Amino acid sequence: MGEAVGFLRECRSDLRAIQHSSLSKPQLRKSGVAARALKEEESVCELLQRYTLINDTVSYQTIPSRQDLQRIIPNGRGVLQMKKFQLPLPKFGPYREEETNASYARSGAYY
Repeated sequence: MGEAVGFLRECRSDLRAIQHSSLSKPQLRKSGVAARALKEEESVCELLQRYTLINDTVSYQTIPSRQDLQRIIPNGRGVLQMKKFQLPLPKFGPYREEETNASYARSGAYY
C-alpha cells in the first residue's frame, strides 16, 4: 500500500507539472492538455486520499521516495534483447534426431 501511495503522489506532481507547463505555452492551451491533466489529477487525488487513509489506518507501510520508486520500474532492456528461437520438442508422435539436424539455408538462425 505504501508503494501505491508513493506512485500516486509522484503521478499527482507530474500532472501538476504538465498543467503548469501547458498553461505557460499558448499553443498548448488550445489543445486541451491542461484540461485533460486537470481531469486526471482529480481522479488521482481521490485515489490518493483513499489509499493514504487505508495506509494510515490499516497497513502502516512506509512510503518510498521517488528514487526508490524509479528502481522498482523495469528499464525495458529485456524486451530489446533478441533470443535465438529453439524448436519445441514434439508432444506426441515419434521423435527422430534426424529431423532436428536438417541442413538447409539459414538452418538454426531463427530469431
